[in-house]
Amino acid sequence: MFWRFRSRARDEQTDIARLGPVRAAIDKALAEAEREFNGLKTRLEEARARAAIMMGNDLEDAALQRDSLPLREIEDFFQIAERRLRGLEDQMATLRKLRETVDATGVPEA
Repeated sequence: MFWRFRSRARDEQTDIARLGPVRAAIDKALAEAEREFNGLKTRLEEARARAAIMMGNDLEDAALQRDSLPLREIEDFFQIAERRLRGLEDQMATLRKLRETVDATGVPEA
């Protein structure tokens, strides 16, 4: 009667089969979010540097002084990028917590 219990090795295989794909999906989503975050952050920093140079060079330009629309548009783009960066930070934090939760089950990685 007691011999019908499953072996520890078989339980571990079942757990890995069940939670392994979940962990893999979390890892993939986290890696994608990190790539997007790093790429956007780099582009934003480069754009800010270019904008600062442009604004510094054009500060004396009468057209720039009359029309601040380009500056407002640039600021809007920066704000959109910053919001996306914050959203990605939130996603990455959530994905890390999910990975910790899966890891806390004690199931080894596949």
